[in-house]
Amino acid sequence: MQEEAIVNGVFIIEKMEGKGGWHYVKLPQITKSNRSFGQVRVKGSIDTFEFKQYFLQPMGNGFFFLPIKAAIRKMLKKQISDSVEVILYLDESEVVIPEEIFFCLEEEPKARAFFSEISPNEQKYYIDWIYEAKQAVTRENRIVKMLERLSERKKMYDW
Repeated sequence: MQEEAIVNGVFIIEKMEGKGGWHYVKLPQITKSNRSFGQVRVKGSIDTFEFKQYFLQPMGNGFFFLPIKAAIRKMLKKQISDSVEVILYLDESEVVIPEEIFFCLEEEPKARAFFSEISPNEQKYYIDWIYEAKQAVTRENRIVKMLERLSERKKMYDW
């Protein structure tokens, strides 16, 4: 059985106000939510770029936004005011824990126990935060920071 797209259309890239504002496409309200706080985890494509386990964020006015990172915009050769084709499906897949994080969690029982208690959303946020770092040393430092926070039973949002 073929999945039904929850979004399929052409949208304009916008940028949030202020320094460091996110680049995004504004999407219509989505009635199917698979996460807490109104977030929706999706898979799909932006033009030719395919992705999975990506989060739509509610804008608070009935719309959602799909963040588009600089690396994706660069690959697609797109910038503010350019249009992109977006096709999205709900993503119900399990969060994939990279091997190096799995092994680090195995070495820290308190951190591992709390990591297993937090939601897949929060697990994914930790993983994404670690792998957004461009340098290996930064990723290593972030893994250490994650283990410390989890050992103290602090969620990602408790920064």
